[in-house]
Amino acid sequence: MHDHLHLVGLLPNGKEVDSWSEEWRAHCEALHVLNIKHRVDRQRYIERVREKRGDKPAEKLAGDVIALWKLQKLKATGLG
Repeated sequence: MHDHLHLVGLLPNGKEVDSWSEEWRAHCEALHVLNIKHRVDRQRYIERVREKRGDKPAEKLAGDVIALWKLQKLKATGLG
Protein backbone atom coordinates (compact mmCIF):
# COMPACT_ATOMS: atom_id res chain seq x y z
CA MET A 1 0.00 0.00 0.00
CA HIS A 2 1.23 3.47 -0.83
CA ASP A 3 1.48 6.26 1.65
CA HIS A 4 -0.09 9.42 0.32
CA LEU A 5 0.66 12.92 1.38
CA HIS A 6 -2.46 14.50 2.81
CA LEU A 7 -2.52 18.27 2.58
CA VAL A 8 -4.93 20.77 4.02
CA GLY A 9 -7.21 22.57 1.62
CA LEU A 10 -8.97 25.80 2.53
CA LEU A 11 -12.58 26.10 1.39
CA PRO A 12 -14.09 29.52 0.59
CA ASN A 13 -15.95 29.45 3.92
CA GLY A 14 -12.61 29.25 5.75
CA LYS A 15 -12.96 25.59 6.69
CA GLU A 16 -9.80 23.51 6.46
CA VAL A 17 -10.30 20.06 4.95
CA ASP A 18 -8.08 17.14 4.03
CA SER A 19 -7.02 17.31 0.38
CA TRP A 20 -8.25 13.72 -0.02
CA SER A 21 -11.73 14.47 1.37
CA GLU A 22 -15.01 14.44 -0.50
CA GLU A 23 -15.50 18.11 0.43
CA TRP A 24 -12.24 19.06 -1.30
CA ARG A 25 -13.03 16.90 -4.35
CA ALA A 26 -16.44 18.57 -4.67
CA HIS A 27 -14.89 22.04 -4.31
CA CYS A 28 -12.30 21.30 -7.01
CA GLU A 29 -14.98 19.95 -9.34
CA ALA A 30 -17.10 23.08 -8.83
CA LEU A 31 -14.07 25.26 -9.62
CA HIS A 32 -13.46 23.20 -12.73
CA VAL A 33 -17.03 23.65 -13.92
CA LEU A 34 -16.95 27.38 -13.13
CA ASN A 35 -13.83 27.73 -15.28
CA ILE A 36 -15.41 26.06 -18.31
CA LYS A 37 -15.59 28.92 -20.80
CA HIS A 38 -19.06 28.50 -22.31
CA ARG A 39 -22.25 28.32 -20.28
CA VAL A 40 -23.72 25.61 -22.52
CA ASP A 41 -20.65 23.45 -21.84
CA ARG A 42 -21.05 24.00 -18.09
CA GLN A 43 -24.67 22.93 -18.36
CA ARG A 44 -23.68 19.84 -20.37
CA TYR A 45 -21.14 18.88 -17.70
CA ILE A 46 -23.79 19.11 -14.98
CA GLU A 47 -26.21 17.07 -17.11
CA ARG A 48 -23.56 14.35 -17.51
CA VAL A 49 -23.19 14.34 -13.73
CA ARG A 50 -26.98 13.97 -13.47
CA GLU A 51 -26.90 10.99 -15.87
CA LYS A 52 -24.05 9.23 -14.07
CA ARG A 53 -24.61 10.17 -10.40
CA GLY A 54 -28.25 11.26 -10.19
CA ASP A 55 -30.26 14.40 -9.50
CA LYS A 56 -29.05 15.16 -5.99
CA PRO A 57 -25.31 15.26 -6.83
CA ALA A 58 -26.00 17.30 -9.97
CA GLU A 59 -28.07 19.84 -8.04
CA LYS A 60 -25.38 20.08 -5.34
CA LEU A 61 -22.72 20.68 -7.99
CA ALA A 62 -24.84 23.34 -9.69
CA GLY A 63 -25.41 25.05 -6.34
CA ASP A 64 -21.70 24.92 -5.51
CA VAL A 65 -20.82 26.46 -8.88
CA ILE A 66 -23.33 29.28 -8.36
CA ALA A 67 -22.00 29.94 -4.85
CA LEU A 68 -18.42 30.16 -6.15
CA TRP A 69 -19.54 32.45 -8.99
CA LYS A 70 -21.26 34.78 -6.51
CA LEU A 71 -18.17 34.77 -4.29
CA GLN A 72 -15.97 35.69 -7.26
CA LYS A 73 -18.33 38.56 -8.13
CA LEU A 74 -18.18 39.84 -4.54
CA LYS A 75 -14.40 39.69 -4.52
CA ALA A 76 -14.25 41.50 -7.85
CA THR A 77 -16.26 44.38 -6.39
CA GLY A 78 -14.05 44.50 -3.30
CA LEU A 79 -16.88 43.39 -0.98
CA GLY A 80 -15.76 39.81 -0.47
